[in-house]
Amino acid sequence: MSPGTTTQNHLLKNFTRKCMRKVLQIHKSSGLHDLGAISWQLTLCLLFIFTTVYFSIWKGVKTSGKVVWVTATFPYIVLIILLIRGATLPGAWRGVIYYLQPNWNKLQATEVWVDAAAQIFFSLGPGFGVLLAFASYNKFHNNCYKSVSQHS
Repeated sequence: MSPGTTTQNHLLKNFTRKCMRKVLQIHKSSGLHDLGAISWQLTLCLLFIFTTVYFSIWKGVKTSGKVVWVTATFPYIVLIILLIRGATLPGAWRGVIYYLQPNWNKLQATEVWVDAAAQIFFSLGPGFGVLLAFASYNKFHNNCYKSVSQHS
């Protein structure tokens, strides 16, 4: 084990504990029968998301194209901001070196492969949504087989 592994596990446990305590507020509940009060932060976030989705599909396909343009570029903007922020943190280059020099012995553990398979399924979900959005621009009686054979 490398010395950074225990620190990494400690940070992950702290983050999980903070998430369970602050976001989910599990410490306030005694079990499944007692769900506790409604979290106003999560309720406002959910209301904002529902409102955004409602207004983005309100007028149909005409406005959804504009919404897709914004929602397709917004993640790149956020990723660039997070990349700059992460690169300026102390110890960032140690993390880059840790990423570029992997521990090949960990590939023998089955847990790594199970987590990789789960990540593949999580990554496929957003891709299917994009395919459905592209399909909505086709004519109703479009010959899908002909289109696929032409583009492949």
